[in-house]
Amino acid sequence: MRAMSLALTAALASTLLACSDANAQNFTGHWTYRDGGETAELDLRPGEGAGRVSGTLEVPGLKAPIAGRISGGTLVVEEMNGVGIAQANLAIGGRMSGGKLMLTIAQEGGQSLTMAMERTGLGGGAAAALAGNEQLRSGMASVDPDAFTGQWQMASPDGTYAEELELRRAGDGVSGTIRGLERGYFSGRTTVKSEMTIEGSGAAAGRGLALTVTDQESGNRVQASAERRGDYLILKLGGNETPYARPGVSLVQDASGSREAAALERAVRGNVYVASTQASGRGAFVGKRTRLALCADGGIQFSTSDLASTPGGFDNGGVDFGGSTSRQGGWEIVLYGGAPAVHARWQGTGTSYALDRYFRIVPGQGGRITVDGTPLPLQGHC
Repeated sequence: MRAMSLALTAALASTLLACSDANAQNFTGHWTYRDGGETAELDLRPGEGAGRVSGTLEVPGLKAPIAGRISGGTLVVEEMNGVGIAQANLAIGGRMSGGKLMLTIAQEGGQSLTMAMERTGLGGGAAAALAGNEQLRSGMASVDPDAFTGQWQMASPDGTYAEELELRRAGDGVSGTIRGLERGYFSGRTTVKSEMTIEGSGAAAGRGLALTVTDQESGNRVQASAERRGDYLILKLGGNETPYARPGVSLVQDASGSREAAALERAVRGNVYVASTQASGRGAFVGKRTRLALCADGGIQFSTSDLASTPGGFDNGGVDFGGSTSRQGGWEIVLYGGAPAVHARWQGTGTSYALDRYFRIVPGQGGRITVDGTPLPLQGHC
């Protein structure tokens, strides 16, 4: 399908600006695109907070939950499968024109595709929410800081690391702290390894809180944002996100009955993904390789290496450095922090390494996926 030949940025921006009918901003509902025997479907419903939308996008070979916003009469898709689409080098947006939704999908290295989608129904609960569409049309909207206040926490699967996040109301925003805690695997002793303060106010992209996080030891300040995903608070810093739950609430939930989780499993089951880079010259070498195999029989293999060497050898001033890891075990799809994820159960003992890991995976075009922000091309099957 031509939808699989996508593009980025300039083509997307010019297409959005060319669409004119800015008064028809009812984006919610079920939209369909047909071109011969090829179809694409988009289901949109009001999201959490004014100006927000969420739903499902389906094109051949891909069906994924999406979330975004209405800003300035434009639909901007920001997340797919709970992960920022920019991490997959994607851009998706649309405008109303002549009663149709002109949806443009773009990916780096390809050509943009614009689909004129027709409304075929008020799906996803849109009919019940049409009365509130004036809020969607308004674009940016205020976020209630009280939805973020209180105590939140996260912990590594083996329990050796945890974070405690506490937020309180401060004027129109919030303030609080994050404490990083290490717990000895054998001793059980807990040590405070880091403490950071948080200040935030206003809306981040009409959805969450814009935050400033300050490390109390170094004084370094970084910008972050906090959003709500159902029962969870999602802290986003750069391309990384950390989910937090209320005390006593598990970050992991069974994915049975989740269409998004089922779509992720169909997209990755039986595939092997590999990315590698290397360079050498004048006796020096640098190489990096990542391999993830999600086999159809339920087995998983994961290996990484990041190695380098300088000329001369050990006796003549040369240096070899870097490291590698290799894991294998079984896998399943779960909901982690409210979003589908691959849960790996490694073979081994808990005294050697953590036996569980959760991979955030976003399927892309051409079989490529993005794993925790790292693109991995499809290499084969297993």
